[in-house]
Amino acid sequence: LVAAVISLRRVRGSVFASLFLLAGLTAGQWMTEYRSEQLFRPALPALDFAWIDQSHTERYTDSSWNDHSVNGFELNLMRNGLLPLRLREFSEARLDKAQALVVIAPARPFSLRETAAVKKFVSAGGALIVSCGYEESEGSHGLLEAFGFSIAGVPLSQFNTLCGSDTVRFDEAWPVEYRDKDAEVLCEQWNFPVAVLTRIGDGAVLVIGDSNFFVNRNLEDLEGAYPGNVQFIAHALRKLRGM
Repeated sequence: LVAAVISLRRVRGSVFASLFLLAGLTAGQWMTEYRSEQLFRPALPALDFAWIDQSHTERYTDSSWNDHSVNGFELNLMRNGLLPLRLREFSEARLDKAQALVVIAPARPFSLRETAAVKKFVSAGGALIVSCGYEESEGSHGLLEAFGFSIAGVPLSQFNTLCGSDTVRFDEAWPVEYRDKDAEVLCEQWNFPVAVLTRIGDGAVLVIGDSNFFVNRNLEDLEGAYPGNVQFIAHALRKLRGM
């Protein structure tokens, strides 16, 4: 009996020793593979990207491919060399890494510190795009004012208009007012500017007087797109980026 117990203990000891050895070998192999992956992983090129702000309760939905989401706009950004990312928490450090910031009819105003960060971002070469109608302009008033813009309370409703060579659709348009005498009016209707671009330092600001301009129903969805709007965005992004 004693011999049997000693033999059993030896077998158990051998099994446990084997298991520990196997675990050690497996961990060692995993670490070697992990280190090799880190050492030989190719460096990815830096990507230009655009923040689409969500940190100020913007007027679009998170749902995929419904009328009021911005999936079509995200596709347009990608077609034009910008990776779209949602900015759920605003910070100057995050902003500084991007090439563009898109603000769509925010309900919560930008603070003085946030507005100063956006001004610094634009002056250093960033692009700011604001899409907002008069009825939703309270949240963007301070930000627009910092760049010499405001939205006038004259409803222009829905229409198609010629912007350069592009026939562009507006869903709920309002006039864009601006102070910069050198600003470029990209679109107008009945002599009211509805899309205006101005240069600030090394960057640029584009203001569109329509809260729905970038949502799927006014740009692009799974069924198709408004070609003039697609072309307008491409042309505007090139202007914003100095191309």
